[in-house]
Amino acid sequence: MTSRLIRTQVSAGKESRVEALREKLGYPIKQRDPQGSDFWYLHPGESKADAEETAPIAVGFYAELNEATSEQELQRLLTSKEWQQRIYGHYLNRTSEQQPVMYMLLPAEEGVGRVPLILPTEGGLRQRNIQTFAWDSAELETRLNRLRQGELPIASKALRSVPLVERAFYEPIKTARELARLLAAAARQIEAIIPKAYKDEERRYPASNGEEGYLHKLLKSFQQELLPTLRLASENEKDYSFSDIYAQTIAYSLFTARVFSYVRDQREGNRKETLFDRETAWQQLP
Repeated sequence: MTSRLIRTQVSAGKESRVEALREKLGYPIKQRDPQGSDFWYLHPGESKADAEETAPIAVGFYAELNEATSEQELQRLLTSKEWQQRIYGHYLNRTSEQQPVMYMLLPAEEGVGRVPLILPTEGGLRQRNIQTFAWDSAELETRLNRLRQGELPIASKALRSVPLVERAFYEPIKTARELARLLAAAARQIEAIIPKAYKDEERRYPASNGEEGYLHKLLKSFQQELLPTLRLASENEKDYSFSDIYAQTIAYSLFTARVFSYVRDQREGNRKETLFDRETAWQQLP
């Protein structure tokens, strides 16, 4: 058997696996990377025309995944310098219309190893944006179901439509205690950012010392309508501050908006999720 024939058979095997994945997800388009690489691209969309204007999910095959058993081991491997060049280097070298929104890596050998899902972010690959699953795990099946056509929200942008694949990375919250803890953590992160953004407004509007900025105007409004002595930030965590109040408002309002993004289809008698992203969230607020 010639080496050329071996390469042909291997290529056909990979293509058939990508095709099976495309059928499972219900996407209209499967193609090789138009700019040239070993990645396959899967484009979601309600039709082929829609999919052509939608950012792809990249699928690649790697023998290193065949024997992988530990998520921590794979996270370290995939964030190494070599793999940063393989994956993030590929991401950076694509045109904006062809940049994948997610990378799905499959073991070269079918039926073994682990499957990483990677969310590329500005500046490189981060361990927190890499999740791996045993090839036959129920959890991988759950994550793939979130990526299915009809389940995956797609946001329309100026140059292309963007699948909101981040939802495939979220683990379901099972208790009220866990929900409260995560919302509080999100509020604390926002609270820490607000004073920095407030200072940025002073640099952006030097003539008015920032008074034209959104946060400056909002703080003044809070002081006039709610608490005249309200400060931007407090030195004592028990005291109220503008950053604290506003951070909680954002975090809990967005959670409320997320709840209201599920509407009941009266004709079908089931729940139907409307598009939820940073541009449409405000529309869901009661």
